[in-house]
Amino acid sequence: MDIDFLNETRISYACHLLLETRKPIPAIAYECGYNTTANFHKQFLKVKMNTPLQYRKLFVPGMMEPGTNIGIVDVS
Repeated sequence: MDIDFLNETRISYACHLLLETRKPIPAIAYECGYNTTANFHKQFLKVKMNTPLQYRKLFVPGMMEPGTNIGIVDVS
């Protein structure tokens, strides 16, 4: 299997989890098959041109309000 296809598939699933759940980013990274948040962050940035936290804030209403990001870890 092509590694780029695998990463794009994993990141696509991560995007779904970022938008549809309140799971912390490290938990999403692990669920998508990444062993480290650093690698997840690197691959996410490569595919989406945003960090996972930036992506979540961009598309989830209310993410910029104080107190709404409990459990969300910024690995940038």
